Amino acid sequence: GRYLLGFPIWIDEAWLGLNLLERDWLGLTCQLVFNQVAPILFLWVQSAMLRCVGAGEWAMRLIPFLAGVASLALFWQLARRTVSPLAALLAIGLLAAARWPVLMCAIAKPYSLDLLMSLCLLNAAVLWLQRPERRRWLWTLACLGPLAMAVSYPTVFVAGGVVLTLAWPVWKNGRGAMAAF
Repeated sequence: GRYLLGFPIWIDEAWLGLNLLERDWLGLTCQLVFNQVAPILFLWVQSAMLRCVGAGEWAMRLIPFLAGVASLALFWQLARRTVSPLAALLAIGLLAAARWPVLMCAIAKPYSLDLLMSLCLLNAAVLWLQRPERRRWLWTLACLGPLAMAVSYPTVFVAGGVVLTLAWPVWKNGRGAMAAF
């Protein structure tokens, strides 16, 4: 609903938008003007969106909105795998109604992608922890980590936590595999 209300663009969104409109792909790799900071893949995706759809409020906010909707689905999956059904329902309800996550999904900044990328990493880690014989989740994490950090700067903290959490189980699991030889 907040996305569809189409609130006017606020100054920080406008400054980021000016960078997107005035620069080419290579120019977005340089320091942005107006004290703006954003990960390069977010800038490139936003730039592609603006070039394809136009520079209106809804177009500028579409990628963050879609990331927010995808985050709800991923959070539901994570909650279902880790807590009781009632706790999962409460958790998803809290996220869906929380002021800041909802607000951040309706502005043209990378914050909702921070949530999405963090949930992608956490879901892959939980899936591997639940079934360590399925190594594809470790490969998923190995591939997803660099991509996530190119989309979201704060994801580095979640990736670090995932590495610290999985280090011992991966090492222990790997030793067992080596003993089988």
